[in-house]
Amino acid sequence: MSIVGIDLGTTNSLVSIFRNGKVEQIPNSFGEFLTPSVVNFDKDGNVYVGKIAKEKKITDPEHTISSFKTFMGTDKKYNVFGKIYTPEDLSAFVLKSLIEDAEKYLGEKVEEAIISVPAYFNNKQRNATKKAGAIAGIKVERLINEPSAAASYYYVNTAQKQTFLVFDFGGGTLDISIVDAFENVIEVVSIVGDNHLGGDDFDLIIAKDICKQNNLEWNNLNNDNKVKIMKAAESSKFLLNIEKEVMVKTVIDDKEILGKMNRKHFIEISSDIFFKIKNLISKILRDSDISLSEIDNILLVGGSSNMKVVQDYLSYITGKKLLYNFKPDMLVGLGVGMVAGIKERNGELSDIVMTDVCPFSMGVNIYNKANTDESIFSPIIQRNTTLPVSRTEGYVTSVNNQKEIVLRITQGENYYCSDNLELGELKIKVPPGPAGKEKISVRFTYDINGILEVEAKALSTGEVKHLYIQSSDTNYSEEEMKKMMESLKNIKKDFREKEEYIYIMELGKRLYEESIGSLRQTIGEAINQFEYIVSSQDDFKIRKYMEKYKNFLESIDANNAGITFNQEMLEDFMKEEDDDDEDDLDDFTSRYSDN
Repeated sequence: MSIVGIDLGTTNSLVSIFRNGKVEQIPNSFGEFLTPSVVNFDKDGNVYVGKIAKEKKITDPEHTISSFKTFMGTDKKYNVFGKIYTPEDLSAFVLKSLIEDAEKYLGEKVEEAIISVPAYFNNKQRNATKKAGAIAGIKVERLINEPSAAASYYYVNTAQKQTFLVFDFGGGTLDISIVDAFENVIEVVSIVGDNHLGGDDFDLIIAKDICKQNNLEWNNLNNDNKVKIMKAAESSKFLLNIEKEVMVKTVIDDKEILGKMNRKHFIEISSDIFFKIKNLISKILRDSDISLSEIDNILLVGGSSNMKVVQDYLSYITGKKLLYNFKPDMLVGLGVGMVAGIKERNGELSDIVMTDVCPFSMGVNIYNKANTDESIFSPIIQRNTTLPVSRTEGYVTSVNNQKEIVLRITQGENYYCSDNLELGELKIKVPPGPAGKEKISVRFTYDINGILEVEAKALSTGEVKHLYIQSSDTNYSEEEMKKMMESLKNIKKDFREKEEYIYIMELGKRLYEESIGSLRQTIGEAINQFEYIVSSQDDFKIRKYMEKYKNFLESIDANNAGITFNQEMLEDFMKEEDDDDEDDLDDFTSRYSDN
């Protein structure tokens, strides 16, 4: 029985396996590694997946469906020959085709698959992906974020200690991650993304520009003609990688349609996409508390990263070296095969440790005095928190004589709970009393398999309530989930209980007692800052700054012992790093040359 890795992409999909000390890509029936994520149905009930279906997209567009991954986890329906299909159903056809290719290639049954998903997929979209696996008849216990998969393959095959930004630009999604790779640890620090931004958007922009050049109205074209123009637009997009200017040609209603496109014009008409790219890069730097100067390189992932104008723009706004040692459109597929090997604890990969992050914040509802009908979202696990994780927050009763606190568990970033995705509900009783008197603590523990444990404790009575939330197709029993959460008991400890924290605090308090004047004031400020960072419960931030505080206090201690102490450390310690300046798109466009 084998475990394979599957990159279920918007445009193309592929399957791989780790064996004989390396990742092997598995070819399809055409001997190719990339299988188009396209499904076609004919009137006789036959279903075609991949290369044949992609050809039928031109000859039979009414019964051919592509880019359905964009609608995973939604209510989108497709009606073909009177039958209704969901995005999960269509994805299952692709998965089944890949599994059949793998079983034929390996000569044995495939028992389980790890599937990569866009880092910014929410719980509904992730559940939909697992459901597609269930429909295809394959066990899917683990999903892996696409940038994480790519980063794991790159690091294992280069063994370079570095912090890099993973730019994963596919046909329908854009994910950007910051990954810290060191000593066999691959740690995802932060992710941002847009599930509705990809290479398909460039195709549409070019297609509409072709229409404009030929005095055609895009919205008035029938589906057949739209498909033809989109096909021509896609071809011209990649021709611009090698040509300064291209001529776009297609035939609509027996009439030849011509359009011209050069790189500079392409950038101008695609300005909205480039602005979105720039804003996402700015956002991830803010979220991660990492400056651009701390990023070593940019790892290109996804087929749309092959576009020269995209590469030039990334180089321009970041000034960083772009890494494309491996083909961007195959890197996720190679990486998810590597992750399958890590899950099996394959000998060559037994020492590799991978962490991932929670893409969206998770929290509970709190009382809104201004509008009692709309509760406010109170995050407990913030987005981009490293998994597995355990976080605790305290809450109080909001009205007099309240007998019960109802916790609505939601996922998202919106101010009002109703605008976020609801995951479940937990109720806990409290003794009646004045508003604000009764307190509860709420702990969220979230593991890498997508299981969330919610624990609520009434402080005055000691009563504890538990709720386990899992992906809809995971089907662990409550007993199994309890055991999995028990294995995470160490991360449920408050950082203040750890020896590193106790040591730094005791050292700081002693030095404060021994010092006077400005030095004493600086030590006091350092202690306050350190306690503030620890109270954030942000593991990455704590680890990042803990060594800084320890070194600072130990230098003062060494100075008190008669060892020379550099007074400039006081200023350096308190100094904040400056943000990097960003250039705008207009400047890039004006400087862009086709020569």
